[in-house]
Amino acid sequence: MTQLSRQDKEELLRKLRKLELAKKEKVLEHFVATPMQDKFFKSPKPIRLLTAGNGSGKSLSLLMELVWTHLKLHPYRDCSMINHSWFIVPGYDKVEDYCQELKKWCPPSQMPDFDKMGTSAIRRLRWKNGDLTTFYSIDSDPNRFEGTNFQKLFI
Repeated sequence: MTQLSRQDKEELLRKLRKLELAKKEKVLEHFVATPMQDKFFKSPKPIRLLTAGNGSGKSLSLLMELVWTHLKLHPYRDCSMINHSWFIVPGYDKVEDYCQELKKWCPPSQMPDFDKMGTSAIRRLRWKNGDLTTFYSIDSDPNRFEGTNFQKLFI
């Protein structure tokens, strides 16, 4: 068995990293919806509700909707006119959890910037195409929810 030179090893490592990045860019192609999620995604209704037990994929379903919407890749809906969404969370501490999951499902070249907006928690996603997602806590002042400065709402 022949030994690889340092230069050959570095070149091989570069190629492996390039392959890994290419695989991550195609991460959305590997998402397989459960039958319950599939029904939710395919529903033509403007208001949809997904209820199920723990670990059933409710949060992932919302996250996939968010990614598809802002990358304009939704397989069942026209999202071309949506550029600002609100995402209502149980508490701002949950935003970090959603963002960690987002890193698993959003292609790296399309990963939004996380904006804390001068606070201790992430409050906004700034998508590469200029779209925005603003996070609000369910505990927010009800007056915060007045207005129509969004085209899609995720709860």
